[in-house]
This record gives sequence, C-alpha cells and structure tokens, in this order.
Amino acid sequence: KIEARLRELGGQGLVRRVKTRHLLPLESDVARGRFQTFGRGFGFVLVEGGGSGDIYVPARLAKGAMSGDEVEVLFRPRGRTGRPEGRIVRILRKERKQLLGFYRERDGRPHFAPFDAAGGEEIALGSLHGLYPKPGMIVSVDRTGLALTAILGFPEDAGVDAQVVARRYGLAEAFPSEVMAEAEAAAGRPDDES
Repeated sequence: KIEARLRELGGQGLVRRVKTRHLLPLESDVARGRFQTFGRGFGFVLVEGGGSGDIYVPARLAKGAMSGDEVEVLFRPRGRTGRPEGRIVRILRKERKQLLGFYRERDGRPHFAPFDAAGGEEIALGSLHGLYPKPGMIVSVDRTGLALTAILGFPEDAGVDAQVVARRYGLAEAFPSEVMAEAEAAAGRPDDES
C-alpha cells in the first residue's frame, strides 16, 4: 500500500526514487505559509517568516486550497518565470469552515461554484440536507462534508447582499435585544441642533 502511494507521488513529481530511498525532487523545497488567491484562479503562498518570498501556484496545482488556508507547498526556487513556483501538497488548516457560492446543477446532480475557489471549478455537493435551492441561488456549504447548510437567495433578492457580506467577513447578522432597544430609543430622540 505504501509502495503504491510512493509510486503515485513519483508520477506526480512530488518524490523521486534513488535506489531504495524516496527523496524530494531535485531543485525543490517545501515551505509552509498562507495561500492567497486572485480572480483568475492562480495564487501565491506567503511563506512563514518570508524566507523564500512569495511562491506562485497555478490554479491547477492549488489542490482545493482557498484564500487564507495555511498550506504546505513543494516549490522550485526558479520556476518558468525565474521566480519561485510550486504546487500545494497539503492543506494544514482551513481558514473557513463555511463557503459561499452559487448553486448549480450538472446532469441533474447538485454542484456548487464557490466564490473563493482558486480554479473557479464547480464542486459536487454531498448532501442538500432537505433544502431545495434553484440554480443561480447563493448558498452556504459546509466545507468539510460538502453539505448545503443554507440558502441565501438569488443575488438580486433584497437583503442577500448584506447576508453575503456578513457571512463572508464573519460579521454579526443579528444584534442582541439590548442593542436593538438602545437603537430604537436613539431613533426616537431628536438630533441636537447646535
């Protein structure tokens, strides 16, 4: 089982075999850092401590990492452009537990197009949890089990934009009753005219 996995890793260029030992590829290194994606799908790993600078990662080699994830990257100090370039080997810590994006259907099966995916690819959903979204609706999905957790609505629906911003940046969607009471009391007071 281990030998099969090592052969698979060798085929991906992640290890090389020298006699009876398995080693990292020549002219490569491993670093840890935070992954940041950009609109076209590619991203950069911002290395902890900044030792080797930012490492470019093409979308096809991001391995499902999303912006903010702590990752381990296998890289060459001089890629095609002369700058460090690599591929994500492991996601060490997922920044977000919930993902937002568009609900889609492909061949009658539920899919999800996350806002923050590196490659912009659609992901097959594991479960709808009894929810019935329509294609094009904005939904929230549990990243670990790929299960639908909430339907926010169509992008043009009232209040959906505020919900997206609140969930995306971890803002409170509701306020405690004391805060609401104080806001209502303040709304009834006339402004000071000075």
